[in-house]
Amino acid sequence: TADYTQVSIRNPWDTLKTLHNYILVDKDKPLPANLPQGTLVRTPVHRVAVYTSVHCGVLARLGVKEQIVGVCEPEYIDLDFIREGLADGSVSNLGMASSPNVEQILEIAPEIILTSPFENSGYGQVEKTGIPLVECADYMESSPLGRAEWIRLHALFYGKEAYADSLFEEIVQSYLAVKELAAG
Repeated sequence: TADYTQVSIRNPWDTLKTLHNYILVDKDKPLPANLPQGTLVRTPVHRVAVYTSVHCGVLARLGVKEQIVGVCEPEYIDLDFIREGLADGSVSNLGMASSPNVEQILEIAPEIILTSPFENSGYGQVEKTGIPLVECADYMESSPLGRAEWIRLHALFYGKEAYADSLFEEIVQSYLAVKELAAG
């Protein structure tokens, strides 16, 4: 509806089930009555914690890299803006993705946390913080374009849907060109 956006992520391990439902509601609008079941996220998001380098890159591509306030395992993130943020204190090191520093997460107060879900595993104490966990199962996609299309999900949290659509179309065209070249 116009009052909210419902996003359902299919469970990659059992495609007949839903991994997660998100209910996105504009921050500037009142919370609608009778929202469907799901994790509420007020949008657009301005502060995000990120568990993986891939998702840092996606946010950079969307033009919202300055909204990353914390990362897990920064030693595996080879992005200048993350290194610079860690050095100047605008980005916090949250420790290992498998057991992040919950106190640090609470201190930096992200509005969402981008995670990569694993089958039959939870998020420990982080689940008790009340901060919405956005489960990005993009790594489970079987095709490069399937994986690239996840940029559209990320865009929903920042009000960047049209921009993400244009980025995805660029990726599709580049992929098809490379595929054609490789076929020759």
